[in-house]
Amino acid sequence: MGSPSQHALRWSDLRALALDQHGVVTTDEAIACGCSRSAVNRAVARADLVRLAPRTLAVPDLVDDRSHLMAACLSEPGAVASHRAAALLLGLDGVEDDIVEVSTRGEQRARKMRTHRSTDLAVGDIVAIDGIPTTDATRTCCDLGKVEPLAVVERAVESALRSRLTTVLRLEARMLALARRGRPGPATLRQVLALRGGGEPTESDLETLAIQCLRLGGVPDPVRQHVVRHAGRFVARLDLAWPDARVYVELDGRKHHEAWADTVRDRRRQNAVGRAGWLPIRVTWSMVVHEGPQVASNVLATLAERRRRAS
Repeated sequence: MGSPSQHALRWSDLRALALDQHGVVTTDEAIACGCSRSAVNRAVARADLVRLAPRTLAVPDLVDDRSHLMAACLSEPGAVASHRAAALLLGLDGVEDDIVEVSTRGEQRARKMRTHRSTDLAVGDIVAIDGIPTTDATRTCCDLGKVEPLAVVERAVESALRSRLTTVLRLEARMLALARRGRPGPATLRQVLALRGGGEPTESDLETLAIQCLRLGGVPDPVRQHVVRHAGRFVARLDLAWPDARVYVELDGRKHHEAWADTVRDRRRQNAVGRAGWLPIRVTWSMVVHEGPQVASNVLATLAERRRRAS
């Protein structure tokens, strides 16, 4: 039996390791710190340690909101955060459910977590986010269609491209490598890439939502980030534009232009675009989210009227 000082040293080592792993260690790691299995069991009985997942333990006062996900990754060698969990860690738009979700090459299905078996999870697919092994943005976008609808995958893809976490070429290459019959993730990504049709990523999630809203309403695809020039000079870059009709949608976010200086600058910009012959349709976050059909109907009617006058 070790001395009190040896016990304190072992406990200190275990806590130091847990501190780097969101308060979580494996049973094997605890033993490597010098704790016997019986000592670990006694610590669990005293609630000094808590079992979170197979072969994983948590130090209660060190846990945080990512401890369960870390425990899931540590519960089996090679397990990584994936799908919705990876999307949240990467900060991708669209995913809202905070689910403990991992991918593993093994056969085990651990309880209290969503586990996907993958035989083609490559080393190049994995990055570390806050110390948690995670599928990178490219692989996450390939996988996400298995658990989320196309609209959510589209939002995630646009944000990944916007943040330069991936590229269209990388997405296409990994999608083709992973695609096979009965695999919905790459198939959904293929649809997303076909819908976006190339071009620049959206500049915000609101812009992606607006494109989806207009598409559902039957509005022809707009040109993203269209540059307006007048008399040979740059005037503005427009969020969503239909150059043939000289109509554009100007999107106002939930915190858009609160400062007076921003409002003045915005009005000057809109006036300059108007002098170049363009008609604005101002749309807010609330309108896109709560009044989508009306927004699409208004844009369709405006486009039809402008085209009729030009003919």
